Amino acid sequence: MSEKDIRFQIAKISELGFCHKNHKLVPEFAEGKSPESLSAGLNLNYSWNIEKNVFAIQIELKFAIEKNTKEKLELLTHTSVTEFLVNDLSTILKIKNHNDFTMVEKWEITFVSLAISTARGMMASRTAGTFYEKFIFPVIDPSKVMLSKRLK
Repeated sequence: MSEKDIRFQIAKISELGFCHKNHKLVPEFAEGKSPESLSAGLNLNYSWNIEKNVFAIQIELKFAIEKNTKEKLELLTHTSVTEFLVNDLSTILKIKNHNDFTMVEKWEITFVSLAISTARGMMASRTAGTFYEKFIFPVIDPSKVMLSKRLK
């Protein structure tokens, strides 16, 4: 695969889902306090169309309260897809099968970072003016969550 610079753009951003619990029904929020056991998490998945030079990342951002080691109460979930139009996608992405691929690391990090930031902004926009507006998804190192490393 080539380490050359490529040209790309965000081609489409879609919100797939947004849901939240009524905070007044969550005992852990009694007296307006945030629980200490609040955690943020994310799931991500990739899709691609090499012929059309499209690479997409689906991201689900979540906030939950960890009630115990096996139980979580999901409070807030936002799911979105960021699609990239990438000139010569095949030069940076090699597909082995539907579950295995390799991608030039610097580009995977770039795409994951942009998709997370986009999803964070969308979640912030959806929660503005609500109890959940203070739940801003934390800044994370995209190289720690990118799929190529997690699948190996």
